[in-house]
Amino acid sequence: GTALGISEEMLCQTLLNGPTAAPFLKLKQAKLLNKDFSPEFPLEWMHKDLHLAGLTAYEQSVALPSLHTTKEIYAQAKQVGLGEADFSAVYQLFFGIKQKE
Repeated sequence: GTALGISEEMLCQTLLNGPTAAPFLKLKQAKLLNKDFSPEFPLEWMHKDLHLAGLTAYEQSVALPSLHTTKEIYAQAKQVGLGEADFSAVYQLFFGIKQKE
């Protein structure tokens, strides 16, 4: 969206207020717009939880391909040093955004 000239504010308003948006993401809107990735729930904990959910799904013979893709994205974020940042810092991985000091 930003590559098309749409502001981050407009993207957040559109994507986070739509019918498919997870309600907790609205709580992250201000942090994303302010590029504030101080931890509320560390990314490394989210990665661990995704891993455990994947193991449980495997044990129950349930396919969750999106979960595994997401888990690998979080693993990449940890590899570049974002593990102790908030789980929303995965946004930085996609857009190469540095955290505010």
